[in-house]
Amino acid sequence: ISIRDYTGFDISDAKSDITNRGIRAVVVGSGSTITGQVPAAGSTISKENGKVILYTSGVSPKATVEVPDVIGKTAEQANVIITNAGLNVSISGTTSNADATVAAQSEEAGKKVPEGTVIEVSVRVMTNAADD
Repeated sequence: ISIRDYTGFDISDAKSDITNRGIRAVVVGSGSTITGQVPAAGSTISKENGKVILYTSGVSPKATVEVPDVIGKTAEQANVIITNAGLNVSISGTTSNADATVAAQSEEAGKKVPEGTVIEVSVRVMTNAADD
């Protein structure tokens, strides 16, 4: 699901739009108008377990969540690990092959990012061919 820009929206309108799209909305702050969001407008997230963090009253995102290392995990494992950490995931590549594993992730493991940040993972079948 592609995320739209909710900046300037009334909280109830933004929450309604987000939940109607099948994802969760979390509001941080006590204001009535959206002043920021994570993930950013234009980001793509998984509908399953996806969420948008909406900020009000000048509250801004803080980098408090540590990015997990999902290299070598299956797409399903990566999805569970990333969403359990409070982040969103966008998976590309070969997800239907049982031998496919995560070959790359958009944010380095151990890096601190705001809750709700999209971690993009690339899944592919790795070959065990030795380098010549």
